[in-house]
Amino acid sequence: MSKHEAHFLPHEHEHPDSWHRHSADEGAPQGEHAAVASASTLMASFIVLTSSVFLTVGLLIVFFNHFAWQAKAEREETTIMSKEHGEIKGRIDAEQGQYGFVPDKPGLYRIPVTQAMDRVVTKYAPKK
Repeated sequence: MSKHEAHFLPHEHEHPDSWHRHSADEGAPQGEHAAVASASTLMASFIVLTSSVFLTVGLLIVFFNHFAWQAKAEREETTIMSKEHGEIKGRIDAEQGQYGFVPDKPGLYRIPVTQAMDRVVTKYAPKK
């Protein structure tokens, strides 16, 4: 086996720019802000965030239920069907008191209901 020399690139150091250089008039270096985590602050933040998520979800549920209730009420508890029923009933009542043709069955005629009832009674009345 032959030995190979290690292959590597030499590390080139760049010269620091003005942002990296600090002057003496800046004062002494400061310590890192919030270098030590406070357990009580973290717990308080966790509780606040968790409660705000639960509150938001609860409000969304209430809003959705209210919206769904209104949509269901508009769809199911409307007077549109009763209005249509009233129109059809009015048309039928008007047709029952008139003479006329039956549109679906040619050769059949319509007579007023009172006359039809009188004819049925006389037809099936007991004969003396």
